Amino acid sequence: RTSSAAAAARKFAQMMGTSPLRQHLVLAMQGRGTMLTKAIYCAVKEHCDALNRPLPSNWHSDIRQILQAQCASRPQYKGGADIFIYHKKGHWSCTASPRRFD
Repeated sequence: RTSSAAAAARKFAQMMGTSPLRQHLVLAMQGRGTMLTKAIYCAVKEHCDALNRPLPSNWHSDIRQILQAQCASRPQYKGGADIFIYHKKGHWSCTASPRRFD
């Protein structure tokens, strides 16, 4: 199962042409509704562990930067993909699906 999950993640990554951490973030959050930042970290770690993918050393701050940079309601948003929703401090959700992911 792990090898098929890894193959699916690679295929999805190639199709999407985005950074690996962003891909893991979206895949970990999809369909889970509003999540606390701490739960997002756990979901990303579990997703990466299941695929035997190491996380970068500053991955917590990288996750926060990705969330903010791709959420139109945050000041860090500079255009492009608007795939995360900021609900209130520490509460986020993901609107991306494989067809919408750009």
